[in-house]
Amino acid sequence: MTSDSLVTSIKTPQFFYEIHSSDRFEALCRLLDEYSNRLIMVFCRTKKDVDHMAEKLCLLNYKVAGYHGDMTPNTRKSVFKSLLNKDVNVLLGTDIPANFEELVMIDLLLFSVVPQDPDSYIQRIIRIESSIQIGEVATFITPNEFKKIAFIKRVTKSDIVRKDFESTES
Repeated sequence: MTSDSLVTSIKTPQFFYEIHSSDRFEALCRLLDEYSNRLIMVFCRTKKDVDHMAEKLCLLNYKVAGYHGDMTPNTRKSVFKSLLNKDVNVLLGTDIPANFEELVMIDLLLFSVVPQDPDSYIQRIIRIESSIQIGEVATFITPNEFKKIAFIKRVTKSDIVRKDFESTES
């Protein structure tokens, strides 16, 4: 598949949330609340980020699990089974799980940080879209990362629009 065919084949609506780096965890919690009880896959930059965020989110009673290559095959299998059984609805990882095709749909695919290169962004979306449905793709960006998201927009020929969190005011 050429890069041109990849970039023109992204079908899923894409958007970004502008956040401050120090607010990343709070922003993730707000998004998890907005997408409560829906299936969310969150890409993190490092395995340490996965473990740290999963632990913090579990303490806040989110139904979340981490998934990465440092886990034993049995642990990864168990984590994925808990996702299929809906014991957890949020999967934090550094890459796409091996058996992701067993899922019917991912409601939200979230990049918790802007990927370093557009290929990583494109390949993850395309790989998942080729097998299952994705509701939306979101990315957290900081004010100094607008150039990165603009570059991804240009390379992917996608309309990646800004989105704001739902208001918490009553």
